[in-house]
Amino acid sequence: MGSHATWSVSLGRWGGLHVRLHSFFLLFAAFTLLLGWTASLQPEMEDALLIAAASLGVLFVSVLVHELAHLGVARRLGGGSDEIVLGPLGGMAPLRSPPDAQADCLVHLAGPIVNLAISLCAGLLIVIVVDQSLIPLLHPLAPGGLTEGDASWIRGAKLVFWINWGLFLVNMLPAFPFDGGRALRAALARVWPDASPRRPAAIVATVAKFAAFALLVASFILLLRPANDVTPVPAWFALLLLAIFLYFSAKQEEDRHDERESEEDVFGYDFSQGYTSLERSTEPRQESTGMVQQWLEQRRQNCETRRRQQEADEEGRVDEILTRLHEQGMKALSDEDRALLQRVSERYRERK
Repeated sequence: MGSHATWSVSLGRWGGLHVRLHSFFLLFAAFTLLLGWTASLQPEMEDALLIAAASLGVLFVSVLVHELAHLGVARRLGGGSDEIVLGPLGGMAPLRSPPDAQADCLVHLAGPIVNLAISLCAGLLIVIVVDQSLIPLLHPLAPGGLTEGDASWIRGAKLVFWINWGLFLVNMLPAFPFDGGRALRAALARVWPDASPRRPAAIVATVAKFAAFALLVASFILLLRPANDVTPVPAWFALLLLAIFLYFSAKQEEDRHDERESEEDVFGYDFSQGYTSLERSTEPRQESTGMVQQWLEQRRQNCETRRRQQEADEEGRVDEILTRLHEQGMKALSDEDRALLQRVSERYRERK
């Protein structure tokens, strides 16, 4: 997607942390408000626009807390970042991961765990105070009874529960670019510590592409069915957005690892896994030499061949110079002849 600064809007620095809002979030918000305004034109759904606006506010805070959880755990374990970019489903800017695979896995799981905790707190409030079942709200696309309730705080609690529950489910998908996919990649890297970084990334990216295709099919099926429940965002649109986002993010992750592996082949180091990769790179390599090594070796051999040919030519001229020296004396020798005799004489002494 290029630079995050190009595709996002700055919200300023919050305590030294640069917070940005990605254009995906802005587009998602605009479409949600448009749907809410259209629905509010119907007499039985007059408050649809208000519900859409409230859901966007809850989503913004939930994603912000999600990213701050990632950042806090990363900084404690040796990673971190000076910037976060908020998208509709989570952060869009990668963190500087800890060098250890297990710590990296914990960093990626921190955000969804916080969303789950918020969802559980809101759920307990609904069950204990309102005395209402949470089962209808567990549907991530079409929750039942989301807009029901006499008091506004009851609707707000339901929105908090449903949105954080949805963020938890989506981000735990074992596919890029969600936290579940990155946590799975870190877990595979721990299982195969000597494998190329591209191997676990390729596995997770393949899972993501299959998931994107399945979501695309499901979105078209839902589009053809009439919607019975009132939701801030239609289920088919959420699935379509998720499918597109999933596919292109997985492709981007594959390309990034391809470029990184190419650099590793050229320079012999892979700093993406921390400084331990530098230690591994100093060990004897059993693989065949790469193109750069072959080119350097061929260049060295060509230089050695030219040097030997030049020495042979100079030694062949020595006899002719010595003949002139014997017949005509030192005056017959040029500065070049004297320098050649000196080089050949030194070469003979080195060989002895």
